[in-house]
Amino acid sequence: MTFPTDHPSEPDDVTTAPPERGVWEGWEPGVRVMVRTRLPAGSTHLYTDVLGTVTARTADALTLETRSGTVEVPVGTIATGKVVPPAPARRRPRDG
Repeated sequence: MTFPTDHPSEPDDVTTAPPERGVWEGWEPGVRVMVRTRLPAGSTHLYTDVLGTVTARTADALTLETRSGTVEVPVGTIATGKVVPPAPARRRPRDG
């Protein structure tokens, strides 16, 4: 599903809209978070989510360790985010 780029609730250029200030500023390394980031103009979707553990935070970027590896999220692309509970323990395989 794609959304029109002229949707009234979206800014004209979602890649440069100001991020929600302060959402990630208090996150310390070791905290598990979900971050919604704006995708570049021309993408089929407006946003994507990144789920992982904070490994570093600077004024310019948030670094997360995800299941797929390390992801650096520029803070200018962050639309919103939140702290989430630790991942559930993996279930052991069934014998069978």
